[in-house]
Amino acid sequence: MNALPQLQAIFEKLKSGYHISLEDGLLHGRLMENFDEYAEYFEGLGLKLIRHERDFFYFEPTERETISAYLPKVAVFAYVLIDHIASQGQPIEETIMTATFSLRALHHFSLDSYRSHLRQVGLNEPDDLRDVVLYLSRIGWAKFVGIEEFRFLRPFYRIFERCLELSKLSDQRAADISPEGHSVLGVMEGDHLDA
Repeated sequence: MNALPQLQAIFEKLKSGYHISLEDGLLHGRLMENFDEYAEYFEGLGLKLIRHERDFFYFEPTERETISAYLPKVAVFAYVLIDHIASQGQPIEETIMTATFSLRALHHFSLDSYRSHLRQVGLNEPDDLRDVVLYLSRIGWAKFVGIEEFRFLRPFYRIFERCLELSKLSDQRAADISPEGHSVLGVMEGDHLDA
């Protein structure tokens, strides 16, 4: 079993919270070819290897305390981006998963309601968004394609789908709830992303 190819490199990436996806080339290929063997090996170490339906891999967190301090920031960052794209009438999934975004061109601080959500998680100015994208890059959810430009990778689907649900819920409840009474984090509470 310890003859699994690229075992050490795969273990080190996954143990750090990284999500291995198609962009990881050889490591992703090895996991695709031998998922059951890797899962069995890691299970022996007390780690659960997850293969997402969109063909990326990560370790299931072992305890709720392992939730990253960045998860609320990521949730609000993603929600605002999705909500803005939806309000522009653009195809949400296609835009999010294929477009290249510029940090300087993000609309996160363009509306009072967005700024309110961002302040709740300590994102107070546009430069704070860079830290969120750097974090997404460290865990394999995004990739910089220039100094200011980035794009999302498949593992971003872990939060994208929840934010899309929230955006739809927000649209449905907009007439009944004031911006102050609606919290992005409230809907994300209890979520088991643990990125």
